[in-house]
Amino acid sequence: MEFTLKPSETPGGPPPAMTCPKCGFEQPESPDCVKCGIVIARYKPSQAAAPAYTPPPPPMSKEQAAIEKMKAITPPPSGPGLFSQLFRVARWAIVLGCLLALFMMFRQAPPPVVAVDPDGAQKVGGKFLAAQEAAAQGQTFTMPITEAELNAWLQSNLAPSGGAVPAGGGGQPTQEQVQSSMKDIKLHLVGDQMQAYTLYNLYGKDVSLQLTGKLQVKDGRIRLDATEGKLGTLPLPKSTLGSAVASLFDSPTNREKFMLPPHIADMQVLNGELHISYKSTVPQ
Repeated sequence: MEFTLKPSETPGGPPPAMTCPKCGFEQPESPDCVKCGIVIARYKPSQAAAPAYTPPPPPMSKEQAAIEKMKAITPPPSGPGLFSQLFRVARWAIVLGCLLALFMMFRQAPPPVVAVDPDGAQKVGGKFLAAQEAAAQGQTFTMPITEAELNAWLQSNLAPSGGAVPAGGGGQPTQEQVQSSMKDIKLHLVGDQMQAYTLYNLYGKDVSLQLTGKLQVKDGRIRLDATEGKLGTLPLPKSTLGSAVASLFDSPTNREKFMLPPHIADMQVLNGELHISYKSTVPQ
């Protein structure tokens, strides 16, 4: 019977230094296995792949443990609340609304299509003379003026680039009257309503104003009791129509233009015509 001794059992042999990872043969330190012939360095798993040793964390103090416990039971922070989202939306809506209002205000609205009679100014002048003669003779007189005649008379008498500006108090027109901010005016008569379109200068920018309502005479000046209005293309709410009317009829540069002669009693729109009522100038 024969016995095969391992190197460790060989008398006087060197002690084993390593074991083959494949066949388990114990042998001295060697780059390859003397029994199966594998390259031991290639067969072993890479040292870089071995997980690095992580030392255990140091024990936490009581304060740190309490903080970690609170973090565990506290829910994570949620996104913006409903109120903050609504506030953000409302803020941007207000900004966009203001920008849109400014754009519509400074955007000129197209003027209304009105009838204009080339000889309307002369016709109105003749009617004025007839009315003054009747009033001087102690008679009352009602003078009708059509839309075409009225706009022709306005273009020749009220336009800044046109003819005369009515003088206040019987004297010469003032510089304030001559340098009026009003650049254009057109009147459209429908039923008992009047639509007034004016173009005037506001801080160096031409702005249009449209007012619709009934005519009235107050304090010797003609006014418009407005029911609708637009500043540029921006519709005016009823709460601001009063200030818009005041800016047109009561401004220092325009108020004298709407001053009526003392012998005119009333003005109103009837059936699409302007009716001017004269009173007698003969003392009773």
